[in-house]
Amino acid sequence: MLRLEDIYVFDIRLLDLPTLQETVFKFIINFSAAFILAKFLYYRLHKKREYFFTFLLFNVLIFFVCLLLNSVKIKMGFAFGLFALFGLLRYRTGSLPLKEMTYLFAVIVIAVVNALMNERISISEILFFNIVIIGVTAITEYYLGEPDLAETRVKYNNMELLLRGNTQEVLLDLRKKTGLPVVRYTVEEYDTIKNVADIRVFFSEKTPE
Repeated sequence: MLRLEDIYVFDIRLLDLPTLQETVFKFIINFSAAFILAKFLYYRLHKKREYFFTFLLFNVLIFFVCLLLNSVKIKMGFAFGLFALFGLLRYRTGSLPLKEMTYLFAVIVIAVVNALMNERISISEILFFNIVIIGVTAITEYYLGEPDLAETRVKYNNMELLLRGNTQEVLLDLRKKTGLPVVRYTVEEYDTIKNVADIRVFFSEKTPE
């Protein structure tokens, strides 16, 4: 009886069951870790659907490409450096905010680590790596982060006040002009020609009791 494992198409085996099982097993571990990170940490706290989509798709694509590169014995350092570089690329619509960039780098690391799993690294070690990445992210988000803050970008024209460096005065002025309970801000870009600054403001969405 002819088995699928014995069928070749253009010298390519139709089915390699042990390899397929290994690939599915690696993918389940990888996607589970990436989904927990993107869904239950990032999306639950920040509610940005477009970044949730980006993180998961980036993870899946990089996982499979790394898996293929690993099959041709490419060095891990080269593969990791290559895909870490992809994570630092600016999208045409603008650069990623720092926190989103960090999450993107995390899902890249998860994809590379899980894709390059081999007989020299135990499954328990791989699971430990994933748990540590998720755990450290959760701890920093819940205990060091500001999960209740929303953000928006504004054009700020009081350059004299901004350049004086008095943070409290700028915060008061931003609250007055935007009508938002601004907690902090970061200056993204100065436009010296128009004498305005592009500012990212962070504000609390909770209404005071």
